[in-house]
Amino acid sequence: MVQLDRKNLSEEFGLEYVESEIQEINTEIRGPTIPDEILISNINRANRLLDRVEQEIDQGNFSARICEVAGQLINSVTNASSQIITDEYNRAYLQVRQNLIKLKEVEMRIKQRIGGTPKSQNIIVANREDIMQFLKDGDQQADEPKQIEE
Repeated sequence: MVQLDRKNLSEEFGLEYVESEIQEINTEIRGPTIPDEILISNINRANRLLDRVEQEIDQGNFSARICEVAGQLINSVTNASSQIITDEYNRAYLQVRQNLIKLKEVEMRIKQRIGGTPKSQNIIVANREDIMQFLKDGDQQADEPKQIEE
């Protein structure tokens, strides 16, 4: 790998060369890792920061930038809390739907064991005039229903 000669570059551009070591970056994850816990942690941090902003305003250190930052924090906290509530609602809704599917499966198994769904249905096929005639005459002609064969 080609190394950059920083000493010659600093001489060329008239800069002061300072030798420094590169520090290792800690890549270990600290704190919460579950998204809900991260949101809750950030909400708590934002609330502490908003408390500090209120103290500064009370002490007379009012500036437009502080109010702008406070407004953005309030908006972020509101969005995060609504996201948490939405996620909880969606989880509950999915659980209810999953339980409903299980109940429908049990219902279908019970119907299959009992004998399934009814195989025949009574269907009346008539026109308006026949129904009116039947209602006018009453039960005089209706001794037995007629079967229509095709």
